[in-house]
Amino acid sequence: MQGQHFPKQDLQFEEGGPRIIASSDLILFASSSSTGTTITVPTGIANNDIAVLVDRGFGFSGVPTAVTPSGYTSRANVAAPASQRVMVTTKILTTADDSATVTGMASDNSRKRMMIFRRVGGATTITGSAVTSVYTDNTDPAAASASYTGLSGSSITLGILAVGFTTTPTSPSFSPTETGVLAAGELRVYYLLTYAGDPGSVSVDQGNSSARNQNILLNLEVS
Repeated sequence: MQGQHFPKQDLQFEEGGPRIIASSDLILFASSSSTGTTITVPTGIANNDIAVLVDRGFGFSGVPTAVTPSGYTSRANVAAPASQRVMVTTKILTTADDSATVTGMASDNSRKRMMIFRRVGGATTITGSAVTSVYTDNTDPAAASASYTGLSGSSITLGILAVGFTTTPTSPSFSPTETGVLAAGELRVYYLLTYAGDPGSVSVDQGNSSARNQNILLNLEVS
């Protein structure tokens, strides 16, 4: 069944504040960011909220060591040769997680994004898809593309763009139109919320021809 997508809304919100998505059973409730080894869970957490941590690390002397934070589940772990790794981990939260400090990868150049999604009635399970990843070094990468079908729950589809040290993804794109995007420096995270059905065909791309270009897609089915 083709699900109902919730594209960009003409609403204003501040970093870490609520974002309302009309008619969906999922919202991006809050977010936080970090350029260090740790990141802080936003305030206002309710039982059964969903934390999604996207952690990108760059090492001058090698690929950063993978770290799955305590209590979290690894959903993606994609290393670029020589220096870069991107991880996605999730956790179904309780109120005890409010404002908690979460330890992720240590690296010479870190970009972390913590996203808190809230579902009507709360979330009890998260099922991750296979990870689609495209990598190039100093050439323009092809788009990462995947089709997510046969699902019954609601979905959080993530399109992640990561690049090497001291640059940003150029000409970024996501299809279909994303619900929202969080971006800073070397990491750009698109998210698409789909209600009770299939996200369908999804792609994410960038036009970079610099070092360590990564295009990554995955889907999280929530019930």
